[in-house]
Amino acid sequence: MQIGSVSDNNLEKDVELSIIDKYPIGGSIKVETNTEVMVTFNQDIEPFSFNQDNLIMMHGDTIVSGDYDIQENIIYFYPTTDLSFSTTYSIFVSNNEHNNGEVSLSSYWTFTTCDSICSYINTATA
Repeated sequence: MQIGSVSDNNLEKDVELSIIDKYPIGGSIKVETNTEVMVTFNQDIEPFSFNQDNLIMMHGDTIVSGDYDIQENIIYFYPTTDLSFSTTYSIFVSNNEHNNGEVSLSSYWTFTTCDSICSYINTATA
């Protein structure tokens, strides 16, 4: 994913890509098993610069398969099947752009699904 430009008083400047919101929130518990992952950035994402290595969902060592959708500054990930109950999933986001050997955007968080069919509000631990 590429770093973009933002216009401010007719002057363009490079703005570093950053995550401003995500769902499920890191540390969430009792997440519905039919949930999608949503990552919101501070700028629009160029679809041609996104690849499946930019957002990965895992259960243990297993990558969760699914479909991606980019809408302006939001990337959605829809798992192919419902998630397992009482399971912790990890989300990894990276732009794979290296600056002096380091990735310029990297984020990781986890969430846990509910233990049975749940219809209550997701909560995050502090």
